[in-house]
Parts: sequence; C-alpha cells; structure tokens
Amino acid sequence: MRLTGVGLTQPFSLHAGFGSIRPRMTDMHKSFKEAEQVMEVSRSVELMRSSLFYERIGVYQLLKAIPDKAFLQSFVEEQLGALMAYDKEHHLHLVQTLDVYLQYMGSKNDTAKALFIHRQTLYNRLDKLNEILGEDFLEPERRICLEMALLACPLLS
Repeated sequence: MRLTGVGLTQPFSLHAGFGSIRPRMTDMHKSFKEAEQVMEVSRSVELMRSSLFYERIGVYQLLKAIPDKAFLQSFVEEQLGALMAYDKEHHLHLVQTLDVYLQYMGSKNDTAKALFIHRQTLYNRLDKLNEILGEDFLEPERRICLEMALLACPLLS
C-alpha cells in the first residue's frame, strides 16, 4: 500500500482484526483482546494473513489462549525438537515435509508436487520421519500433537 498525499512513500503493512460482537459494553475488553489475537495470528501465520475475524482463526484461538509461552515452546520442542535438530544438521527440510504431508492428509503424490520434489525423494524423507518420530506418528493422538506443534511454531518466532 502506498499513500503519497500524506507523506508516506514507503510500502507498509496494514493489519486489522475484529473480535466477537458483545451484547454489553462491559464486555468490550474481551472483544478487543480477541481482535489483538487476530492481528497477532495474521502477522505470524502465512495462511492466516487474510483472516480478520476472531471466529475464523480456529485452532489458533486455543494456542493464543495459552498464557505461558515457555509451556508452548516446551511442547513444540517435545514434539518436533528431534526433527528440528536433524534438519539443522542435515538440511533435509523434514519439518516442512511433515507439515505438507499432514496438510495433504498423507497423499504422497500431492505432497511431492507441493514440495516440488520427486516421489522417491519424498519416500526417503518419510522413512527418515518414521525413524526420528517413530512409526506411530500418523496415529490420531500423535498426529494431533504434531499438527498443534507445527501450528504453534510461527506464533513463537
């Protein structure tokens, strides 16, 4: 966005957020807090850039409700720490691979296309994910934990 008539010539980002409608003015502070959360999420999470309303940020409502960031950081470390450490040392993009693989509901073909890699490369990465995370990483409870940790990552940086 460029505003030239008011002396602003440099591009800038404009963020807006709207909390839930409250029937009483005494609850307006809750709506304001929700609006702040929407703006924090839209700034931090690429997929949520266009989200303006509290009702639309979904699971991020839960993540933002956790007041102890150290707890959230610890959770992410517990779930993804070994993977992040391996990525840092070997540059295999396993965290990204896991994220995309889960987003595409385990479709190997769609995941490989989204990552712009050959399917065999994906198979090698999935083998490494099994080795590091354990073969149960697609079991429902484990998968939910991994997905929550992946969603929390951008909020912590």
